[in-house]
Amino acid sequence: MKFVALMLLLILGRYRSQPRWAERWGKRNLIPGTGFNWFAVLLCVAIAEYLLLQTSGLFWAGLILAAEIVLLYLLLPHWSAFDIKGEYYTDWCRGDYQAAFLDLSDKLSLPKTESLDDCREVHYAVCHSYVTRSLIGFFTLLLWFFLLGMPGVFIALWALWLSPSQTSAGGVHRLARLICWLPGLLLGFTFFAVGNGRGAYDCLQRSREQNDRDWLFAVALGAIGDQHFSSQCSLDELCDEEFRHHAADEINALVVLIRRSAVLWLVMFGVFTMIGFESPLY
Repeated sequence: MKFVALMLLLILGRYRSQPRWAERWGKRNLIPGTGFNWFAVLLCVAIAEYLLLQTSGLFWAGLILAAEIVLLYLLLPHWSAFDIKGEYYTDWCRGDYQAAFLDLSDKLSLPKTESLDDCREVHYAVCHSYVTRSLIGFFTLLLWFFLLGMPGVFIALWALWLSPSQTSAGGVHRLARLICWLPGLLLGFTFFAVGNGRGAYDCLQRSREQNDRDWLFAVALGAIGDQHFSSQCSLDELCDEEFRHHAADEINALVVLIRRSAVLWLVMFGVFTMIGFESPLY
């Protein structure tokens, strides 16, 4: 059932775009803003899931499928997080780094105090956020939906909501970190599988001391053949014009890498579904 919902969304082209009204409505009405409201939502979702598990028949199956499609339509962003190949790419290719950064600064929630005169800082800040938001916006929700159904979507959203405020080592915070950590780990190995395996493997081995999101970004750069972490001197020797062309190629490569990773996940979910490895939760 879950895989059918994912395929219907794929046919509708939902993964490549997210209507603004759907994004606004989902955030306003389905994502709580306080811990108590999250508890109430998760409790209601658990009760609804229990009741759905007691039902059978084509009518209820169709109702569950419709509910899954509506939920994913409202809450699952497109796999590339935002349109990095749109105005940002256009401004970047003509050398207007400040305009390129400002095109996405609101979506990226990046402070405008970044050194906008340094094209390298602008480029890697945007690419880092691009990879991170693809992870937390699409791949995390996709994985937990496949594993736990509709409750998994809200559990993932709860963990992502709690993640920025994780200042203690309590059991709840450790659980939230685990929920966010597992998709990132799998996505890192996905980059290894669909990209430059040698470059990604080097980063998998070399970047263990970094935090999870920096580690994932390093693996992504390795998977597209970037030598930013291993040949910093050679990149620093490039003039701004040469780096601009280098960075434009990286943007294209990152978009392809994220798209390939999303397709591989969907294919793997389909394989698991066909061999009967699927959560009983709707």
